[in-house]
Amino acid sequence: MRFDRYSLIGWLPEKPDSTDLYTWFFSNVPETFELYDMFSDPGQSNDLSGKQPERVMEMSVKMIELFTEMRDEGRSNL
Repeated sequence: MRFDRYSLIGWLPEKPDSTDLYTWFFSNVPETFELYDMFSDPGQSNDLSGKQPERVMEMSVKMIELFTEMRDEGRSNL
């Protein structure tokens, strides 16, 4: 997710082997995040999430809202 000069990458939890993909995908949201400054670090090699937790929190709330909305909309179309 991009906002201003920052890019936030959200990672879903690892899928257990015992869980089918459909169940896993529709019951999870991103849990871990990486934050990058795309102006000074376009190669995304310096994760800023530990240095800017407030920005990560603000962006991750919006990311989870959008992810959940798109995921659930896709589910209703299956």
